[in-house]
Amino acid sequence: MGKYNFDEIIDRSDSNSQKYDAGRVYNPYLPDEYIPMWVADMDFAVPQPILDAMKARIDKRILGYANYTSTLSDGYFDAISSWLKRRHSVEAKRENIAFFASIINASREAIAQMSSDGDGVMYFVPGYPWITETVKEFNRKIVQLPLKHDDTGYYTIDFDAFEQEAKKIENTLLIFINPHNPSGRVWTEEELRKLTDICFDNNVRIFVDEVHGDLTRSSVKTISQAALYPNDPRIVTANAISKSFNCAGNNHSYVLTYDAKLKAAFDDSRYSGSMNPLSVEAIIAAYNECEEWLDELREYIDGNIEYLDQYLRENLPRVKFCKPEATYLCWIDLSAYGMTEEELFRTISAAGLYLEYASDFIANADGFARMNLACPRSTVEKACEILKKALEG
Repeated sequence: MGKYNFDEIIDRSDSNSQKYDAGRVYNPYLPDEYIPMWVADMDFAVPQPILDAMKARIDKRILGYANYTSTLSDGYFDAISSWLKRRHSVEAKRENIAFFASIINASREAIAQMSSDGDGVMYFVPGYPWITETVKEFNRKIVQLPLKHDDTGYYTIDFDAFEQEAKKIENTLLIFINPHNPSGRVWTEEELRKLTDICFDNNVRIFVDEVHGDLTRSSVKTISQAALYPNDPRIVTANAISKSFNCAGNNHSYVLTYDAKLKAAFDDSRYSGSMNPLSVEAIIAAYNECEEWLDELREYIDGNIEYLDQYLRENLPRVKFCKPEATYLCWIDLSAYGMTEEELFRTISAAGLYLEYASDFIANADGFARMNLACPRSTVEKACEILKKALEG
């Protein structure tokens, strides 16, 4: 038994929760009682130091406009810099850090600044879809880069195909996710160096999203490109506490850049959004006071993933599942059941389980579903039984 109670069932109904309150609006096949394992937030209580810091800010009784990045206190930057240094070996100073309300917002300014009219923006698929949606807002072309996977569901990069695209003069930007969503791959140093060198040899810049980087398995560590290529102005790194500390609704992310001109553009961006005074306090508390909580959380999620893996092997052996090296999201291959995505969606939803499916992740994912295991173990157990009933009857 650890210090923190991740087995606690917290009632999230009537909390303006997209994951819970909006489920049956988006999915008409769900019964009145169902388990939502779709949206990527957690069913665990936010660490108490974060709640205390936000409450202390509320006690000041006025929630006016927060400072811009340039006028924030040193404590904000010190918290981020210290965390990145001790957890990821990344050196970042105040002049390298810019605020955005979300990583999606940051990607907008990155696309605008790091590519030109008509350029190609490369992206590995399957992948988190909303960043690529921002490409459509500009006169850019999304260039899909299909990942490879073996019979176990383990994903790798097709470097030959990637290099062919990188060599095309019109393809000038790579949007890269590390760890990968939805597969949960943590890219190795060898992979990262090979990918980055291909980019740099062909004048391709990189915008990398590391929002799941703190949610690795207990025995795994994310390697940041900013650590491998320190102070390199061709790499922009985006991060947030939204996933790792369950603060997605706080709308607060940050980017690292070692390009002074780009930093000025980020600070002046019309896409940055407004800084939430509560979220400023949250990120300081998370990085300064909640490291122990995060490490115990990772161990708990490890247990959930082990439970799912064993259950599938013993009860649903036709399901292929490669345990993710990071994230609390499990990418399961249901293709052996021979159902279309619509059939899978209807069948599993009607049984009382809300997952996300291949078309939610752009391309190259037929037969797969994504399952969110950031919840109490008892919920995972119930969800597994529902999945078995839906697929096997």
